[in-house]
Amino acid sequence: AFSKIRKQNDILELVGAGIEENNLKQLVNDLGIQKSVHFSGRVSRDEVLRKMKESHIFAMVSDYETYGMVYIEAMLQGCITIASKRGGFDGIIQDGENGFLCNPGDSDMLCDIFKKIVLLNEEERNRIGQNAINVGLNFSEKDVANNYLAEVIKRNDENYE
Repeated sequence: AFSKIRKQNDILELVGAGIEENNLKQLVNDLGIQKSVHFSGRVSRDEVLRKMKESHIFAMVSDYETYGMVYIEAMLQGCITIASKRGGFDGIIQDGENGFLCNPGDSDMLCDIFKKIVLLNEEERNRIGQNAINVGLNFSEKDVANNYLAEVIKRNDENYE
């Protein structure tokens, strides 16, 4: 999605490490966007927060998130946050109001969300960012964990109905 919408000076920074890292590096090479993508690897929590504060958009649209505090942290840093639909944050992130929701693995939808964000004027970006901060201030790690647990129980109940 990033490769389709990026402008010359845009940078995608991937923070963390894991089993998909080599696949992602190969994809970056295949797309020819090596100069626009930085792999930071594992960094300290303070460094993650610093990177978020310097960023405009935070996107994490994986299939399963075991703990979603990182969304709240991104929101509190003023990032326009893109989270997974049905990832436990549907009730926290209101699409277009304090962030955006994307189907996991749907690069076309993610590309459309990036385009929406790029087209926002400064007032709209600030409104969404401030709404995100306001929501983030109301959530502790315990609140986020309880929300995630409720989502897991809901999905489990749906699977057995």
